[in-house]
Amino acid sequence: MKQNNVHAPEQVTRGLPDTKKKLRDIPNVKFSAVDEQKYKLLSFGWDTVQESFDLVINEKWLKTLEEKKVEAQENGRNGNPVLIEVAGECMAVMPSAWRGYSFLIQSDDLQVGIGKRDWGASVKYLSAGLWEHGIDALREKARIILAEICEKPKKDYWEKVSRCDFCFDIYSPAFSKEMKPAIMEGVCSLSRVKERANFRTEGGQIYMNGTRIETLTIGSKANLQVEVYDKSLEIRQKSQKKWFYEIWGEAYETDVWRVEIRFSGKFLKNRGIISWEEVADNLEYLLTEALISRRISIPEKDKNRSRWAIHPLWSLIYNKYAGTEMLKLGRRFTMRRDELAENIRQQIAGSLRCVTVLASGGFFDFELLEEELSLVMDTLKNDKKHRKKVKRAAERYQFIDEAA
Repeated sequence: MKQNNVHAPEQVTRGLPDTKKKLRDIPNVKFSAVDEQKYKLLSFGWDTVQESFDLVINEKWLKTLEEKKVEAQENGRNGNPVLIEVAGECMAVMPSAWRGYSFLIQSDDLQVGIGKRDWGASVKYLSAGLWEHGIDALREKARIILAEICEKPKKDYWEKVSRCDFCFDIYSPAFSKEMKPAIMEGVCSLSRVKERANFRTEGGQIYMNGTRIETLTIGSKANLQVEVYDKSLEIRQKSQKKWFYEIWGEAYETDVWRVEIRFSGKFLKNRGIISWEEVADNLEYLLTEALISRRISIPEKDKNRSRWAIHPLWSLIYNKYAGTEMLKLGRRFTMRRDELAENIRQQIAGSLRCVTVLASGGFFDFELLEEELSLVMDTLKNDKKHRKKVKRAAERYQFIDEAA
C-alpha cells in the first residue's frame, strides 16, 4: 500500500468562490527543539473522511435495496449482509443502517448511507481505502455509485463535509516512557475543552510513577478533538492492520504513537468551510489551530501554562505541516432560504417590539413603531459601510437552499 500524503489543493468544480479564507494570527507560543533521532515521523494522511449529499434515491434502487435489506435481515439468526453489484462495484447491503438512514451499503473502501429525505446520502471513506487509494480516487468512486442509485442533484450546492480525521504516526520509544499520568500536567487547551486519559499496566506491572497512558484525548468529536494513542498496540490487540508495517517501512510492533486530529462538520462550518475543496485548500490552517488549541506542553515554573513550550512530539508535526495563521471564525448558513428568512423576520419583530417599548417608556404603540422603522431606514441609508456589509451578507448566505 502506498503512503497517503497531504494532497495538493484540488480544482474547484462547482462554481464555488475562492476557497482561501480570512486568517488570524496564532497566539505567541514557544516550541521545543526536536531531536529527530527520538521522534521519527513514519506516515501521515487522511484516516477517515465523511461527506453528505443532498440527493434522493431513485425508484429502481429504492425497490432493490428494500428487498435486499429484508433478505439481509432474514439471512441467519441475527442477519447477515447480502452482496450486490452497484456501478460495477461489489458491495454488501447491511441488515441495519445508520441512525436517520434507511439503507447502508459498504465495501472495504467506503460505506454509503441512503435515506428517504433531503440530504439523503452520506459516504464515509474508510481507513484501508484512504491509505491504499487516496481520497481523490475514493471520492470519484463514490460519485459513480451515487450517480447509479440516486436522482441527479437539483441544486448547485449539494455536497458538504461532515467529518474528517487527519493523522500522523511517529516512532518514539522516548515518548513511550513519558506516557504516564504526569504528562497530563502539560495538557494545554481552552478551559471548556474536555481532557481524558485511558490507563493500562504494561506486562502486568505498574511503573514506579503510576500506570502507562494508552490514549490521551483532548476535546470532543462534536467539535475538534486531538487524540494521541499507541498505534502499534492498537494494531496488535484490536485492528490487526498490519499493512501499516508496509507503509511505515518496517514492522514496528511497539512505540508507534498516532496523533489523530478530528474535525467535525460543525467545527468546519464555523470557519466557513463546507466543501471538500475548502478543506484541502485550508488544511495547513486547520492543522495549525488544532495543534495550538489542543496541545501537550512541557511544564515550567511559570504559572501561566499557555507560555509553556510545546512538547517535541507536537513541535515535530507543527514545524513540518502547520503555519503561523488560523482561520477566522464566521460560518455560512446552509438551511432553506425561506426558513432562514422567516427566522430573521421573527428576530427583527422581537427587536422592534423591544425598542418601541423602551423608547416609549414602557408601552407599545404602532404609531411609535412606524417612527422606529423610519429611524432604522435612516440608519441603513447613512451607514458608510453599507455596501461592504451587503457584500459580507451575500457571501454568508451564498449556500442557502432555494425554496422548493
